[in-house]
Amino acid sequence: HQPILLREVPYRSSPNAMNTKKTVSIFLVAFATLSTASFEPYELNGGLISAVAGDGYSIIATDTRMIGPGGYLLSSRNYLSSRIWSVGDKGLMDGVEASFRSGSVGVDKHMTPCMKRGDILNEPTMIGAAGCAADCEALKRAIRADIKKSTQLGQISSSPGADQVASCLSHTLYSRRGFPFYSFCCVAGIGGVFVFDAIGSYEQVAVASAGTGRESLQPILDRTFRSSPSDRCRVDCTVDEAIHGLVKAYRSVSEREIGVGDKLLLHVVEKLGNVVRRKIWVFPLKKH
Repeated sequence: HQPILLREVPYRSSPNAMNTKKTVSIFLVAFATLSTASFEPYELNGGLISAVAGDGYSIIATDTRMIGPGGYLLSSRNYLSSRIWSVGDKGLMDGVEASFRSGSVGVDKHMTPCMKRGDILNEPTMIGAAGCAADCEALKRAIRADIKKSTQLGQISSSPGADQVASCLSHTLYSRRGFPFYSFCCVAGIGGVFVFDAIGSYEQVAVASAGTGRESLQPILDRTFRSSPSDRCRVDCTVDEAIHGLVKAYRSVSEREIGVGDKLLLHVVEKLGNVVRRKIWVFPLKKH
């Protein structure tokens, strides 16, 4: 059989068909753009946490600046609620942030008097958290619930020490390793200072830092503080020397890091014999 040759006829589409084709192409491009857009569940809200463990005392510090998306949106100059908090006593830090917002506590050129000072019954263990503010708040509630449950079950003491709180925090962070809390924590108490990453790995150190500007602050702290010859997890200096060292370090970082500034709060706990003394100091930082 001989093949039959057919004449090639050019295809001419109607104007309606061309408009339909263009509409379909635009829809496919828009759908591809939406389907490939990444989902970002986290937001960096800043916060620079540090802690120092000494002989019979511990200090935990933070700045009060809260930044928004991109790092250049200033959300608050007086944010504190999920930056530093007590594990057992929910009312320990009550009124501090409210005092900032109301302006009842000011800061002078050098140093303010203590906002709070007094003797307390138990040794408070404090947690500082920086990163995503929503995750830090969720972590605070989860840790307090876990500590309360463990206390009621008799697994830990009614006033847990820093090592017990550190272990509990590590388990909580690791349990969320698939979708972790975007929070970088420090635990400070008379028992010592512990620093964490976002999935629960931690170690006991003499000086710790976490959050925005950590890369600038940690070398300054390492240079300022020396470990005690008898205990490498404690610094060899007095409380006043530690306070002044932290203030100088934070002021240096706030000059270079836009996410750090406004105010510096230091929570100091000293154990003098059977008396536990607590002080809160506030210092001014640069306002960008």
